[in-house]
Amino acid sequence: MTMHTRRELSLRSYASALLVILTAFASRGACAAVCRVAVDGLAGNDGTSWQTAPKDLHSALADAGCSELWLKQGVYRPVTTTGTPTSTERAITFQISRDLLLYGGFAGTESALGERDPVAYPTILSGDIQGDDTDPDANGIIETTDDIVGANSFHVVTMGGQDGSSVTAATLLDGITITAGYTLGAPIPYGGGLLCWAYATDAVCSPRLNDVNFSGNLAGQGGGGMMSFADGTDRDSSPSLTRVRFSGNYARQGG
Repeated sequence: MTMHTRRELSLRSYASALLVILTAFASRGACAAVCRVAVDGLAGNDGTSWQTAPKDLHSALADAGCSELWLKQGVYRPVTTTGTPTSTERAITFQISRDLLLYGGFAGTESALGERDPVAYPTILSGDIQGDDTDPDANGIIETTDDIVGANSFHVVTMGGQDGSSVTAATLLDGITITAGYTLGAPIPYGGGLLCWAYATDAVCSPRLNDVNFSGNLAGQGGGGMMSFADGTDRDSSPSLTRVRFSGNYARQGG
């Protein structure tokens, strides 16, 4: 039988507790990976560098190793088409199916979050997949739904939805503009700019939106700029909006 002194047991307990704390911090650091994203980024890049390895937005949203996305200025489209978009192309969306932090407003040189400037370096998520909408000031932002030409993305951004995923208050969209969504002809005619949908049993769609602009989005039914709903009594959709601006959006029912 091995005998241990009280001091030995105390030191061992301390060491074990310290190991747990260090492991927790290491895990937290691993989960908090920053991925840099650019319009011309590539899916195979890891997002660690603005200059050599920015990711494209679709792959960054899907990459579990990216929990904080820094978006370089520019106009991001879910897909680009050269001819009349098909329904399949229009259904492509920036899908958010997990909790993450998404920040816009980077010039592409910053090394710290506090260095960004969303006003000087606008980040725009656009449903103008043909690039033919009316844009007199050429800033990539569609001012009103009258400026939409042809067929655009059904939903520029989708959170949750029929994939059954949940998006909680741990998710943040900050410093971006969402524009030119167009749900006419869509299977789900709601939420041209953002469709936030708690679909599956016990699903949640309750992100935080800070300094987000919704401009020139159109819905055939409700929620031209944004639609948030829970599809059943055991689901919840309660987004938090801070300094969110809706301008020039339109919906036939409940704009």
